[in-house]
Amino acid sequence: MCRAADIDISVYTETLVKKSRKDHVCGECGRTIERGESYLRAFSICDGDPFTNLFCTHCIIPMKWLIENCSTYIYTEVRSDIREHARDYKRTDLARMSVAMKRGWRRFDGKGLMQPMLLPPPIKVAA
Repeated sequence: MCRAADIDISVYTETLVKKSRKDHVCGECGRTIERGESYLRAFSICDGDPFTNLFCTHCIIPMKWLIENCSTYIYTEVRSDIREHARDYKRTDLARMSVAMKRGWRRFDGKGLMQPMLLPPPIKVAA
């Protein structure tokens, strides 16, 4: 299930930037992180290659869920992994999260962004 198990991450650091000085693009949902908005800057060395990735505050929640349930996430694959977990475990909360990411966290009424979602409960594994 979890594809991230084969990745070798030797360094990982995160910095929450309180106010962006310019527009950026979220590496997961693709929406514009506008000037003045908070975002997460993540630096990693993965399989020997350095990466710097930027994430909107909304995408931190599904990333955190994957870290708690799968130990890590694959950059640019968070939405597809959330969607796969939703299907495999029949979780509507994860399915809603996947749809919200696909929409760039925009409200259905067109009036701005959704509120960030709460962290969904973990997967219950049968013993």
